[in-house]
Amino acid sequence: MPFHADAQQLANFVREMQDKHDEIGRMITSAHNHASTLQGPAFQGGAGTAFQNTFDQFLTSANKMNEALMQNSQNLESAGKKYAEMEEGNLSTLQKTSDSLNWA
Repeated sequence: MPFHADAQQLANFVREMQDKHDEIGRMITSAHNHASTLQGPAFQGGAGTAFQNTFDQFLTSANKMNEALMQNSQNLESAGKKYAEMEEGNLSTLQKTSDSLNWA
């Protein structure tokens, strides 16, 4: 299935992904802050420690996923820019060739 997007659409997509990345980052930070303040008998001893460790692993994974999503959107933007540059170069070459063949 072909994918169609122009440079502006790709830039808009990356901007939207940056906004989502920032929002997810804030959510992760908020979750971390809430989890670090949990107290009470349910969060004491081995069970509390196991919960904290599991939640820390979850937050670490969430951060890694968020960064990977942002990197992928930036890679897409970069590929789009390179493609546009290639197209401009090809168009220029075709125009020069056309001009050289136009003997009228």
